[in-house]
Formats: sequence, structure tokens, C-alpha cells
Amino acid sequence: MLEGADYQEARGAAVDLAVKTGALFVDAFRRCLVVAGQGTVALEIADEIIPDTVLVPVGGGGLIAGIAIAIKERAPNARVIGVKPRGRRNSA
Repeated sequence: MLEGADYQEARGAAVDLAVKTGALFVDAFRRCLVVAGQGTVALEIADEIIPDTVLVPVGGGGLIAGIAIAIKERAPNARVIGVKPRGRRNSA
């Protein structure tokens, strides 16, 4: 289900849906263990190569935070660059 023109609108729609359905909403960045779990992406990368640069999609910040922490442990000289797609409103 795609909702919203940017991360904040999509997050708001997800919160609304969780409230309406009684589902558990797991925020992408407000819990340390969620950010740590997202950092495992970087560990997968570092198991294959030692990167010079890692491009990470950004929205709420949790994925890039986890990846940056983990990749810097394995490849301290690697650059971590956040990328954001242009939304319907060209918010980039």
C-alpha cells in the first residue's frame, strides 16, 4: 500500500492504519533495537566487500543511522551518503 507524497505522510498513514486496525506500529527510528537491526544491512554488505561509499535511502533516518554505525565499524573510511527520491511534490 503506497500512501503519501513523502516519508512523513506515509508514516502518518501507517499510524492511522495501525490505530484503525489495532495493529502494532513499529517506528523506523525511535527504538535502538530497530536501528541496530537495520544496521545488519551494512554487515551483509561488509561480508561481501569493503565499500568506499554506501548510498542509503533516507526517510525517517533509522536505516541510515543503523547502516552508518555498522559500516563504520567494518570500514571506517567508507562514506555513507543519504539519498532521497524526488516525490510527487519534488520535495528533494
